[in-house]
Amino acid sequence: MRKGISIVICGTLSSIPSELEENIKSTIGNSQYELIYFDNSIDSKSIFQIYNKGLSKAIYPYVCFMHQDILFESKNWGDEVCEIFNKNDVAILGVIGSKFANPFPLGWWSSLSKSGIVKERERGLQVYSTEVEEVVTVDGLWFVLNRELVPNFQFDSNVFSGFHYYDMDTCLTIREFGYKILVVPSIRIFHNSGGRLDDLFFINAIKCYNKHRKHLPAYTITDKEEIKKNFSYYKEMNSINSISEYVLRKKPYSIIFCLGSWLDNFLSNKRSDLSILCFRICKTAFIKVSTFSFLLNKIFRINR
Repeated sequence: MRKGISIVICGTLSSIPSELEENIKSTIGNSQYELIYFDNSIDSKSIFQIYNKGLSKAIYPYVCFMHQDILFESKNWGDEVCEIFNKNDVAILGVIGSKFANPFPLGWWSSLSKSGIVKERERGLQVYSTEVEEVVTVDGLWFVLNRELVPNFQFDSNVFSGFHYYDMDTCLTIREFGYKILVVPSIRIFHNSGGRLDDLFFINAIKCYNKHRKHLPAYTITDKEEIKKNFSYYKEMNSINSISEYVLRKKPYSIIFCLGSWLDNFLSNKRSDLSILCFRICKTAFIKVSTFSFLLNKIFRINR
Protein backbone atom coordinates (compact mmCIF):
# COMPACT_ATOMS: atom_id res chain seq x y z
CA MET A 1 0.00 0.00 0.00
CA ARG A 2 1.39 3.42 -1.00
CA LYS A 3 2.19 5.87 1.79
CA GLY A 4 -0.32 8.66 2.11
CA ILE A 5 -3.47 9.83 3.90
CA SER A 6 -7.08 8.99 3.10
CA ILE A 7 -9.34 11.70 4.54
CA VAL A 8 -12.85 10.51 5.43
CA ILE A 9 -15.59 13.05 6.15
CA CYS A 10 -19.20 12.33 7.11
CA GLY A 11 -21.13 15.45 6.13
CA THR A 12 -24.61 16.90 5.79
CA LEU A 13 -24.04 18.68 2.46
CA SER A 14 -24.16 17.36 -1.09
CA SER A 15 -20.39 17.84 -1.42
CA ILE A 16 -17.41 18.81 0.68
CA PRO A 17 -17.41 22.57 1.51
CA SER A 18 -15.10 24.38 -0.91
CA GLU A 19 -13.44 26.28 1.94
CA LEU A 20 -12.52 23.03 3.69
CA GLU A 21 -11.29 21.39 0.48
CA GLU A 22 -9.03 24.37 -0.27
CA ASN A 23 -7.86 24.50 3.34
CA ILE A 24 -6.79 20.83 3.27
CA LYS A 25 -5.01 21.31 -0.04
CA SER A 26 -3.06 24.34 1.17
CA THR A 27 -2.07 22.95 4.59
CA ILE A 28 -1.48 19.19 4.24
CA GLY A 29 2.02 19.60 2.79
CA ASN A 30 3.73 17.24 0.36
CA SER A 31 1.97 14.07 1.46
CA GLN A 32 -0.17 12.19 -1.02
CA TYR A 33 -3.82 12.21 -0.04
CA GLU A 34 -7.37 11.51 -1.17
CA LEU A 35 -10.71 12.96 -0.06
CA ILE A 36 -13.57 10.56 0.68
CA TYR A 37 -16.71 12.55 1.39
CA PHE A 38 -20.10 11.07 2.30
CA ASP A 39 -23.30 13.10 2.13
CA ASN A 40 -25.21 11.51 4.97
CA SER A 41 -28.26 13.78 4.75
CA ILE A 42 -30.26 11.30 2.64
CA ASP A 43 -29.53 7.81 4.03
CA SER A 44 -28.84 9.01 7.60
CA LYS A 45 -26.62 6.07 8.50
CA SER A 46 -24.73 6.03 11.79
CA ILE A 47 -21.24 7.49 11.83
CA PHE A 48 -19.97 4.01 12.67
CA GLN A 49 -21.41 2.71 9.38
CA ILE A 50 -20.16 5.69 7.37
CA TYR A 51 -16.65 5.44 8.76
CA ASN A 52 -16.55 1.73 7.96
CA LYS A 53 -17.49 2.59 4.37
CA GLY A 54 -14.61 5.07 4.40
CA LEU A 55 -12.22 2.37 5.61
CA SER A 56 -13.30 0.08 2.78
CA LYS A 57 -12.70 2.81 0.16
CA ALA A 58 -9.41 4.17 1.50
CA ILE A 59 -6.34 3.50 -0.66
CA TYR A 60 -3.75 4.80 1.81
CA PRO A 61 -2.60 3.22 5.10
CA TYR A 62 -3.22 6.34 7.21
CA VAL A 63 -6.94 7.08 7.42
CA CYS A 64 -7.97 10.49 8.77
CA PHE A 65 -11.51 10.91 10.16
CA MET A 66 -12.63 14.50 10.61
CA HIS A 67 -15.64 16.77 11.00
CA GLN A 68 -16.80 18.94 8.12
CA ASP A 69 -16.71 22.08 10.30
CA ILE A 70 -12.98 22.26 11.08
CA LEU A 71 -10.14 24.16 9.46
CA PHE A 72 -6.39 23.58 9.77
CA GLU A 73 -4.31 26.47 11.11
CA SER A 74 -0.92 24.72 10.87
CA LYS A 75 1.02 23.89 7.72
CA ASN A 76 2.38 20.50 6.62
CA TRP A 77 0.26 18.55 9.08
CA GLY A 78 0.07 15.61 6.67
CA ASP A 79 3.85 15.35 6.53
CA GLU A 80 3.96 15.39 10.34
CA VAL A 81 1.39 12.58 10.53
CA CYS A 82 3.35 10.40 8.10
CA GLU A 83 6.63 11.09 9.89
CA ILE A 84 5.24 10.14 13.31
CA PHE A 85 3.67 6.93 12.03
CA ASN A 86 6.86 6.01 10.17
CA LYS A 87 9.02 6.43 13.27
CA ASN A 88 6.72 5.20 16.04
CA ASP A 89 4.66 2.15 16.91
CA VAL A 90 1.48 4.25 17.17
CA ALA A 91 -2.06 3.36 16.06
CA ILE A 92 -3.92 6.70 16.48
CA LEU A 93 -3.02 10.38 16.39
CA GLY A 94 -5.30 13.17 17.63
CA VAL A 95 -5.05 16.84 18.58
CA ILE A 96 -6.84 16.79 21.93
CA GLY A 97 -7.73 14.09 24.41
CA SER A 98 -7.21 12.66 27.87
CA LYS A 99 -4.65 10.59 29.76
CA PHE A 100 -7.36 9.15 32.02
CA ALA A 101 -10.64 7.42 31.19
CA ASN A 102 -12.85 7.23 34.25
CA PRO A 103 -14.97 4.19 35.14
CA PHE A 104 -18.24 5.95 34.39
CA PRO A 105 -20.22 6.90 31.23
CA LEU A 106 -18.97 10.45 30.74
CA GLY A 107 -16.92 12.03 27.94
CA TRP A 108 -13.13 12.24 27.73
CA TRP A 109 -13.31 15.81 29.11
CA SER A 110 -14.42 14.49 32.52
CA SER A 111 -10.73 13.82 33.20
CA LEU A 112 -8.41 16.13 35.12
CA SER A 113 -5.47 15.09 32.91
CA LYS A 114 -6.40 16.49 29.50
CA SER A 115 -3.88 16.84 26.71
CA GLY A 116 -3.39 18.84 23.50
CA ILE A 117 -4.58 22.09 21.96
CA VAL A 118 -7.71 23.08 20.03
CA LYS A 119 -9.48 26.32 19.19
CA GLU A 120 -13.28 26.34 19.28
CA ARG A 121 -15.75 28.98 18.21
CA GLU A 122 -17.76 28.67 21.43
CA ARG A 123 -14.99 28.21 24.03
CA GLY A 124 -11.99 29.81 22.37
CA LEU A 125 -8.45 28.47 22.60
CA GLN A 126 -8.03 25.47 24.90
CA VAL A 127 -4.43 24.62 25.80
CA TYR A 128 -3.84 21.56 27.99
CA SER A 129 -0.31 20.58 26.93
CA THR A 130 2.22 21.62 24.31
CA GLU A 131 4.18 18.34 24.11
CA VAL A 132 3.40 15.14 22.21
CA GLU A 133 1.87 12.83 24.84
CA GLU A 134 0.51 9.32 25.03
CA VAL A 135 -3.19 9.38 25.88
CA VAL A 136 -6.09 7.00 26.46
CA THR A 137 -8.66 8.79 24.30
CA VAL A 138 -8.83 11.55 21.68
CA ASP A 139 -11.67 13.77 20.55
CA GLY A 140 -13.36 12.69 17.34
CA LEU A 141 -13.25 16.10 15.64
CA TRP A 142 -9.99 14.86 14.03
CA PHE A 143 -7.95 11.69 14.39
CA VAL A 144 -5.86 9.45 12.16
CA LEU A 145 -5.81 5.65 12.24
CA ASN A 146 -2.68 3.70 11.26
CA ARG A 147 -4.02 0.69 9.34
CA GLU A 148 -0.54 -0.77 9.00
CA LEU A 149 -0.84 -1.70 12.69
CA VAL A 150 -4.58 -2.47 12.78
CA PRO A 151 -5.50 -3.60 9.24
CA ASN A 152 -8.70 -5.35 10.32
CA PHE A 153 -10.10 -2.63 12.57
CA GLN A 154 -13.80 -1.80 12.14
CA PHE A 155 -16.01 0.73 13.93
CA ASP A 156 -18.52 -1.14 16.07
CA SER A 157 -21.77 -0.58 14.17
CA ASN A 158 -23.28 -3.71 15.75
CA VAL A 159 -23.39 -2.25 19.26
CA PHE A 160 -23.58 1.50 18.57
CA SER A 161 -25.87 3.74 16.53
CA GLY A 162 -26.05 7.48 15.90
CA PHE A 163 -23.15 9.91 15.95
CA HIS A 164 -21.68 9.80 19.45
CA TYR A 165 -18.87 7.97 21.25
CA TYR A 166 -17.21 6.50 18.16
CA ASP A 167 -14.00 8.20 19.29
CA MET A 168 -14.04 6.84 22.85
CA ASP A 169 -14.94 3.31 21.75
CA THR A 170 -12.30 3.32 19.01
CA CYS A 171 -9.54 4.51 21.35
CA LEU A 172 -10.41 2.10 24.15
CA THR A 173 -10.55 -0.77 21.64
CA ILE A 174 -7.18 0.18 20.14
CA ARG A 175 -5.63 0.29 23.61
CA GLU A 176 -7.05 -3.13 24.39
CA PHE A 177 -5.28 -4.35 21.23
CA GLY A 178 -2.07 -3.15 22.89
CA TYR A 179 -1.30 -0.10 20.70
CA LYS A 180 -0.43 3.49 21.57
CA ILE A 181 -2.42 6.69 20.99
CA LEU A 182 -0.72 10.08 20.80
CA VAL A 183 -1.90 13.69 20.97
CA VAL A 184 0.07 16.06 18.70
CA PRO A 185 -0.45 19.69 19.83
CA SER A 186 1.58 21.13 16.95
CA ILE A 187 -1.27 20.23 14.57
CA ARG A 188 -3.56 23.20 15.16
CA ILE A 189 -7.26 23.02 14.29
CA PHE A 190 -10.15 25.47 14.50
CA HIS A 191 -13.48 23.83 15.32
CA ASN A 192 -16.50 25.86 14.26
CA SER A 193 -19.02 24.22 16.61
CA GLY A 194 -19.46 22.46 19.94
CA GLY A 195 -20.76 19.07 20.97
CA ARG A 196 -24.39 18.27 21.79
CA LEU A 197 -25.11 16.05 24.81
CA ASP A 198 -28.49 14.62 23.86
CA ASP A 199 -30.00 11.32 25.02
CA LEU A 200 -28.29 9.40 22.21
CA PHE A 201 -24.93 10.62 23.52
CA PHE A 202 -25.61 9.12 26.95
CA ILE A 203 -27.05 5.90 25.52
CA ASN A 204 -23.86 5.33 23.53
CA ALA A 205 -21.84 6.37 26.59
CA ILE A 206 -23.61 3.66 28.60
CA LYS A 207 -22.92 1.07 25.91
CA CYS A 208 -19.25 2.06 25.75
CA TYR A 209 -18.91 1.99 29.53
CA ASN A 210 -20.40 -1.51 29.71
CA LYS A 211 -18.39 -2.79 26.76
CA HIS A 212 -15.04 -1.69 28.22
CA ARG A 213 -15.91 -1.90 31.91
CA LYS A 214 -13.32 -4.59 32.66
CA HIS A 215 -10.56 -2.30 31.34
CA LEU A 216 -11.64 0.87 33.17
CA PRO A 217 -10.28 3.05 34.55
CA ALA A 218 -7.53 3.33 31.93
CA TYR A 219 -4.67 5.81 32.13
CA THR A 220 -1.21 6.66 30.85
CA ILE A 221 -0.34 8.70 33.95
CA THR A 222 2.48 7.49 36.19
CA ASP A 223 2.11 9.98 39.04
CA LYS A 224 0.11 8.25 41.80
CA GLU A 225 -1.22 11.50 43.22
CA GLU A 226 -2.53 12.60 39.81
CA ILE A 227 -4.22 9.23 39.34
CA LYS A 228 -5.87 9.61 42.74
CA LYS A 229 -7.11 13.11 41.85
CA ASN A 230 -8.61 11.81 38.59
CA PHE A 231 -10.60 9.15 40.44
CA SER A 232 -12.37 11.82 42.48
CA TYR A 233 -12.46 14.56 39.81
CA TYR A 234 -15.49 13.33 37.84
CA LYS A 235 -17.40 12.68 41.07
CA GLU A 236 -16.79 16.25 42.23
CA MET A 237 -17.54 17.99 38.94
CA ASN A 238 -20.01 20.76 39.73
CA SER A 239 -21.34 21.31 36.23
CA ILE A 240 -24.20 19.07 35.14
CA ASN A 241 -25.36 19.83 31.62
CA SER A 242 -28.61 17.89 31.40
CA ILE A 243 -31.18 15.76 33.20
CA SER A 244 -29.59 12.70 31.57
CA GLU A 245 -26.24 13.45 33.16
CA TYR A 246 -27.90 14.14 36.51
CA VAL A 247 -29.62 10.74 36.74
CA LEU A 248 -26.37 8.96 35.85
CA ARG A 249 -24.34 10.79 38.49
CA LYS A 250 -26.67 11.49 41.43
CA LYS A 251 -28.28 9.17 43.98
CA PRO A 252 -30.73 7.46 44.17
CA TYR A 253 -30.99 7.37 40.36
CA SER A 254 -27.33 6.43 39.83
CA ILE A 255 -27.75 3.39 42.09
CA ILE A 256 -30.60 2.07 39.93
CA PHE A 257 -28.54 2.64 36.77
CA CYS A 258 -25.52 0.85 38.29
CA LEU A 259 -27.75 -2.13 39.13
CA GLY A 260 -28.85 -2.35 35.47
CA SER A 261 -25.25 -2.06 34.35
CA TRP A 262 -24.16 -4.83 36.69
CA LEU A 263 -26.93 -7.11 35.37
CA ASP A 264 -25.97 -6.37 31.74
CA ASN A 265 -22.37 -7.28 32.48
CA PHE A 266 -23.42 -10.43 34.33
CA LEU A 267 -25.51 -11.46 31.30
CA SER A 268 -22.80 -10.33 28.81
CA ASN A 269 -25.38 -8.09 27.16
CA LYS A 270 -23.32 -5.94 24.78
CA ARG A 271 -26.25 -3.76 23.77
CA SER A 272 -26.82 -2.74 27.42
CA ASP A 273 -30.61 -3.16 27.28
CA LEU A 274 -31.13 -3.24 31.05
CA SER A 275 -28.77 -0.31 31.67
CA ILE A 276 -30.59 1.81 29.11
CA LEU A 277 -34.00 0.75 30.47
CA CYS A 278 -32.91 1.79 33.99
CA PHE A 279 -31.55 5.06 32.61
CA ARG A 280 -34.89 5.86 30.93
CA ILE A 281 -36.91 4.89 34.01
CA CYS A 282 -34.69 7.10 36.18
CA LYS A 283 -35.04 10.04 33.80
CA THR A 284 -38.83 9.71 33.69
CA ALA A 285 -38.97 9.41 37.49
CA PHE A 286 -36.74 12.47 37.93
CA ILE A 287 -38.95 14.58 35.64
CA LYS A 288 -42.14 13.50 37.44
CA VAL A 289 -40.66 14.06 40.92
CA SER A 290 -39.32 17.46 39.88
CA THR A 291 -42.66 18.46 38.37
CA PHE A 292 -44.55 17.31 41.48
CA SER A 293 -42.15 19.23 43.75
CA PHE A 294 -42.52 22.34 41.63
CA LEU A 295 -46.34 22.15 41.80
CA LEU A 296 -46.30 21.60 45.57
CA ASN A 297 -44.04 24.63 46.08
CA LYS A 298 -46.32 26.72 43.91
CA ILE A 299 -49.45 25.64 45.85
CA PHE A 300 -47.84 26.40 49.22
CA ARG A 301 -46.76 29.85 48.03
CA ILE A 302 -50.31 30.65 46.89
CA ASN A 303 -51.78 29.52 50.23
CA ARG A 304 -49.41 31.63 52.35
